[in-house]
Amino acid sequence: MRKQCRYGSPSILGAAALLAFTLMSDGLAAQDDVGQVTGQVTAGDTGQPLSSSSVSIPGTGLGMLTNAEGRYLLQNVPAGTHQVEVTSLGYSTATVEITVTAGQTTVSDITLALDPLSLDEIVVTGYGTARKEELTGSLVSISASQLELPTTTTFQDVLQGSPGVLVTSLDGAPGAGFDIRVRGQGSITAGSEPLYVVDGVPMFNNADAATEVSNGGRTVNTLASLNPNDIESIVVLKDAASTAIYGSRGANGVVLITTKGGVAGSPIWSGEPQFQLRTQFGVSGWAFDNLLEPLTAAQYEDYYLTARTNDGMSLPDAQAQLANQWPIQEDNNWMDLMQRNGRTNQFDLSATGGGDRFTYFISAGMFDQEGNVLEQYFERYTTRANLTARVTDNFTIANNLNIAYTQQNGINDGSAWEAPFYMAVFMPPMLPMYDEDGFWYHRHTNVMGANHPVGGLYENPKQRETQRVIENLSGTYRFNDDFSAASSWSFDLYNIHDYVYQNMFFGDGRNSGGTFDDSRVDAMNWQTTNTVNYNTFIGSSHGVDAVVGYEASKNNRERTNVWGEGFAHPDLKLGTSAAITQGTSTEEEYAFESYFGRVNYDFKSTYFLSGSFRRDGSSRFGPDQRWGNFWSVGAGLTLTNDELLGDMPVFDYLKLRGSYGQVGNAEIGNYAWQGLYGFARGYDGLPGAAPAGVANTGLTWESQGSFNLGFDYAMLDNRVTGSFEYYKKSSQDLLLDVPTSLTTGFRSTLQNYGDMENSGFELALSSELVRSENFGLSMDFNLTTQSNEITRLQAPILDGTKRREEGRDYQEYYLYGWAGVDPDTGDPMWYTDATKSATTNNIADAERFYDGKTATPKYLGSFGLSGRWDRFSISTLATYMFGHHLYESAARFYHGDGRYLPRSTSQYAYENAWRQPGDVALFPRFSWGGVNSSQPSDADRWLNKGDYIRVKDISVTYQLPTGLANRVRLNSLQAHLSVTNAFTWVADDQLTFDPEQIVSGVYNTGTPNARTLSFGFTMGF
Repeated sequence: MRKQCRYGSPSILGAAALLAFTLMSDGLAAQDDVGQVTGQVTAGDTGQPLSSSSVSIPGTGLGMLTNAEGRYLLQNVPAGTHQVEVTSLGYSTATVEITVTAGQTTVSDITLALDPLSLDEIVVTGYGTARKEELTGSLVSISASQLELPTTTTFQDVLQGSPGVLVTSLDGAPGAGFDIRVRGQGSITAGSEPLYVVDGVPMFNNADAATEVSNGGRTVNTLASLNPNDIESIVVLKDAASTAIYGSRGANGVVLITTKGGVAGSPIWSGEPQFQLRTQFGVSGWAFDNLLEPLTAAQYEDYYLTARTNDGMSLPDAQAQLANQWPIQEDNNWMDLMQRNGRTNQFDLSATGGGDRFTYFISAGMFDQEGNVLEQYFERYTTRANLTARVTDNFTIANNLNIAYTQQNGINDGSAWEAPFYMAVFMPPMLPMYDEDGFWYHRHTNVMGANHPVGGLYENPKQRETQRVIENLSGTYRFNDDFSAASSWSFDLYNIHDYVYQNMFFGDGRNSGGTFDDSRVDAMNWQTTNTVNYNTFIGSSHGVDAVVGYEASKNNRERTNVWGEGFAHPDLKLGTSAAITQGTSTEEEYAFESYFGRVNYDFKSTYFLSGSFRRDGSSRFGPDQRWGNFWSVGAGLTLTNDELLGDMPVFDYLKLRGSYGQVGNAEIGNYAWQGLYGFARGYDGLPGAAPAGVANTGLTWESQGSFNLGFDYAMLDNRVTGSFEYYKKSSQDLLLDVPTSLTTGFRSTLQNYGDMENSGFELALSSELVRSENFGLSMDFNLTTQSNEITRLQAPILDGTKRREEGRDYQEYYLYGWAGVDPDTGDPMWYTDATKSATTNNIADAERFYDGKTATPKYLGSFGLSGRWDRFSISTLATYMFGHHLYESAARFYHGDGRYLPRSTSQYAYENAWRQPGDVALFPRFSWGGVNSSQPSDADRWLNKGDYIRVKDISVTYQLPTGLANRVRLNSLQAHLSVTNAFTWVADDQLTFDPEQIVSGVYNTGTPNARTLSFGFTMGF
């Protein structure tokens, strides 16, 4: 059962949104001496109308996006002569001069020339914008149209398949997180996630509240509080020329998110409000079909009796033991019984409008998703108000406000007894569903703690509520056409409340009268950014764009946890009804202070130079190492514009660009350099203190040298476009917990201990296969190669399934070598060492070794087709990864050979087990208590090839003719149908879990990804 929203947040958001829409529907006062401009924007190559094109009159604050028919209407245009500027993605910018007469309508139809490279596209960069042609760095740009159709809780899903960006879901649960790596693993123990910046505000991105809800951060996601339909564009900055201006927070890449209307001057304006209602409904199942299956009751009986008799027990005695263990026997497929078809409902209402002095984008959204597991869900309610006011001709104020509330209920993963995808295979099918009183059966106290695969989902909620407020107030004063100054003040306020309850009858709370864990996290990050900008063109050849700035920020995070047990009554589930057994509270904070600058130079739109510098100070480092300097240089040359090189008949466009710079990584924890004392210890029943960490005042920044060299190209009348890049990232002074002598009282100390290198190539290719007035077909393909090597490490460090060692891939496995099953005896066999020249059936005589297998994909990317015919359009996207292996951590338990009886085993292990001499089997013989050495951890017996191709999205849209839409009082109406995760191919037919796994390659019984069929409508009015 879903918990009621205690804070009433959805109601508050709804009321706020309703008030905003009511206020904004009031028209603006009419002005004297004004007219209006109308017309249609069409494509020069096809003659078709161009929807969502930006039409604006610079300097007036007037602008709008064209409708589905490519039409626009600019009202309250001052009489006189103006320049109308029109931009559309994939087409060259057009500027048309018009003359407006007071009280009259001026008609101006505008045709745009095709520009597949979008060289005139304005791209958001660090602390500014730039034309795409001027860039010397490497980035990925994603538009609003790519974010609209997929049924997903978060924008991160849409980044998957981008060149140089590895994106994997941490879990398939609704609201779960993602692993994102930009051009490889940037660090070992410091953070490796990119920095997320929304309209200039760095996002708090730590979802862990130290409860079972988060599963170590895998099943929750702070970034899911953002509504993807509020986003105008996403830009991923990948190289030093792009990220160095973010200094110590740029080593792992930067994701810049611009919301609709989020930047002053965004072309979303109109004389009257334009409303859009977007609805989407979906139903889901599993995206991967070859998931593990549990045993039937008959198979379990055979498994049980075979293991008993192989261990020397007589068959009658074994049957008696089985009957005693399960006096009531059923045949339950727990995997099926804990599942359902998930569903998704989404509604988004937005409005844009304004006049020559005031513009706005206001939205409200609701997202409701039920997962494929019973009682698993995620809800989000959001409202956003982006407002811009031109106070004077020179001074503009903008305010961006986002309020979000989320609620979700999750499950455990890993090898916890109550983890559903662990228990569904491991729990015997003979377990009854209910007892004689109609309650969940719970007399199996010697099997998995009397947990119940279905009952636990209903009786043991794991709930999270979050509230988030992101506010950014900014002002810009323009001294003249060249100089301007800007100041912004922002904060990100994020609250988490987790509540975990264990019932008193079965499972982990049965011996304590029920238990609870109540955790609350309050986090706030504030920041001020102040810049001076200079942008000018000298003569007809020299363009200069410069910015200098000062920035300061502070982050505070408080966490409180309370545990208790012994509830007075089964219906009383809040902590006030139990005895408090333990409580903790912590508070942490850190601060940054920064000075930065950047200069871009453009000569004849042919030669480009860029340089940036940032000096960061951070409280995370000691006084002697508190400040760090970070910088970059970049250059570009448009070869097809260079008069010295002459004509280049093969290429319509060819540009060479390169960059190098030093960026940093400060994600090390807040007090790592200090020698701290902890006061949580007790001594003889009294409070006590003890050292909690070793001081290291010399601890310094992780730094990264980043090199990038690339080409952008267009050929065959611009029908073939793309880029090719080589990158190399060298990370120095990596922070590691280095083992130390136990005589110090500590196991390890944090030190700058190692270096690491990532390198590879990126290829992006787009081809317009068919280009005509009524039909078009295009193809996209990209490929990224990855190579990782630890280049300096003073001593190897063992870390679970990996051993970090100089000269090795960071994610290379270090495991016992599986040699198969002895066909004569059914014993497990192991290679004694890396030579694989000898085997043993005793794991104590074997050693772990490297075998060249790694969790790092050597190749990743995406491909797809998109087409249009009349009013129909279709797009497809498939993503892939090759050259890596995945490790199934819980397989040593639920692929049992009898060791864990009376628990069950998987159907896969049952069907492939050794039965008699001569069998060539995958699994050893069944034996009560297990076969010696058969199921150790850290063995390559549990490795699978991870290669896969997944059809990520298939979307079909139909744009209703305007005349038909007008009949139902709509300006536009679009219908859309999509399938997410439609099909998955894997190279390893032995793989029994979803191939899309976390960066470490370790599968931990998390929720598989969902295949979702959804349909909906987008209405404009």
